[in-house]
Amino acid sequence: MIIRSIHLQEGTFDRHIYFDDRVNLIHSARNSCGKTTLMRFILYGLGFNIPGTKKIHFGRCQVKITLYVERLGNIDLIRNADPIIELVTKDETKQFALPFQQHELHSILFGSNNKDILNNLLGCFYVDQEKGWTLLNRGVVIGSIHFNIEELIRGLSGIDCSKLISQKDQASKELIKYKAMYSVALY
Repeated sequence: MIIRSIHLQEGTFDRHIYFDDRVNLIHSARNSCGKTTLMRFILYGLGFNIPGTKKIHFGRCQVKITLYVERLGNIDLIRNADPIIELVTKDETKQFALPFQQHELHSILFGSNNKDILNNLLGCFYVDQEKGWTLLNRGVVIGSIHFNIEELIRGLSGIDCSKLISQKDQASKELIKYKAMYSVALY
């Protein structure tokens, strides 16, 4: 996936930013110029549930991102104030209700149907200016989005551990029950 451009609109404010096909560096000589806001707008435009920054409420903005996806060619993602995001190709327009159809959208964009991978994508590439790279931090990426390295590794390895995870959860419940019984027996 290559991000070609982003178009931001809030009321009469309108901004169009174009990206190079190779490498882009978002920087400024001073703080509070909008670097974090731009990065969050890109993620918001890709369908992630990203909170806005101090002065900008993303729910009031329209974000249009033009991408190149190898399987589809050039596409546009359009996200308005409502929880619907549109994926527009030269042949068709699809709508996705977020967050319910987020996995379906991301499977198209990122080329994977594995839920363990899709649940942890943001933690792989999101870098927060206060916390650093989420992959090293574990837990919360941003807002209410969580990251689990074990899930990601399971997804990347293609191993289905759902039965083992279910057995582990059952054993944990049994252990809690037996600890409670032991505590009562001590009285």
